[in-house]
Amino acid sequence: MLQTFLPVRHFKKNTLGRDFVVGDLHGCFAQLRQELESRQFDPSRDRLFAVGDLVDRGHESPAVLDVVRRYDIQSVRGNHEDVIVRWHRHGGRDSSIRCNGGDWLLDMADDTHAVDEIVAYMAALPYAIEIETDNGLVGIVHANVPVRSWAQLVQALEQESRDGPIRRKVIWDRSRWTSRRATGLTSIGHAAAQLLQRLAPGWCDPRGHVEGVAAVIVGHTPTREPKVRANVINVDTGLVYGGNLTLLALDEVPMLLSRASREKPASGGSKRYPAESGV
Repeated sequence: MLQTFLPVRHFKKNTLGRDFVVGDLHGCFAQLRQELESRQFDPSRDRLFAVGDLVDRGHESPAVLDVVRRYDIQSVRGNHEDVIVRWHRHGGRDSSIRCNGGDWLLDMADDTHAVDEIVAYMAALPYAIEIETDNGLVGIVHANVPVRSWAQLVQALEQESRDGPIRRKVIWDRSRWTSRRATGLTSIGHAAAQLLQRLAPGWCDPRGHVEGVAAVIVGHTPTREPKVRANVINVDTGLVYGGNLTLLALDEVPMLLSRASREKPASGGSKRYPAESGV
């Protein structure tokens, strides 16, 4: 379980079995077990990746390390894991844990070894994962890619401190899934985006295509069903709020992107859920 922190973790192509990515679990592990059983998941051949937010709000959160070990889950860091690490190691307030549904962790305060083990696991989680597939490189982050290309993202994540702006946006940014009015954007074409990039270096369309990867899979912003914008797929379908669990097989990604490109984007699409601190 103990591993060295790397901002970005790279995984070679799985030549033995299948790769899956699961949306935000928030301590709802029984549903994960049922879905994996229905897919005949085999940990000796198949791999399970996660978009972060493994814990909080769901009543099974204290069992997080048992579940991670059982299925050898490879997860990125979500905002909930980040808040826990900051609370424990950098003098955070108990209120920051409570308002994010982390009472379960405060209830474990007397078991310092268990808390230390959970925090050590979360502190080692990367901000991004990249996976080689038959269809190209697939990236995973918790919330969004706030730069134009995956290579730019990797470079920034490897160079920044824990309070760097890219690291923060990777785990908190909801702009891809909020309304165009909220982001100050209307429908913008590729040529216009290129012009803006020349006039304002560093600018990127928060809803735009992420260069250098076939797809990026994220969570963080609950939706009624998996959503696709450009080549970014959101698999947080609000499990802890009564929604469904999304378990996406990576070999389904090309079909999902192709179908989304043919469909007219629906207006809205995000459900309203209790606000989280730190936004």
